[in-house]
Amino acid sequence: MEDLIIQIVLQGLLLQYPAWRIYKRAGLNPTLSLTVLIPGVGMLIAGLILAVSKWQVSLGGN
Repeated sequence: MEDLIIQIVLQGLLLQYPAWRIYKRAGLNPTLSLTVLIPGVGMLIAGLILAVSKWQVSLGGN
């Protein structure tokens, strides 16, 4: 059981940084990326938020 919890936490933390960057570049609040830390359905929720949100992306530069 402890191994499963450690694995879930590590996967969440490894996915946290890229999700933070994606939300930031999409013009959304990056704290929404904390949804990836929800065990089991976190990535699904994060993906749904990105899929249905209006992205405010600039086409030039960074």
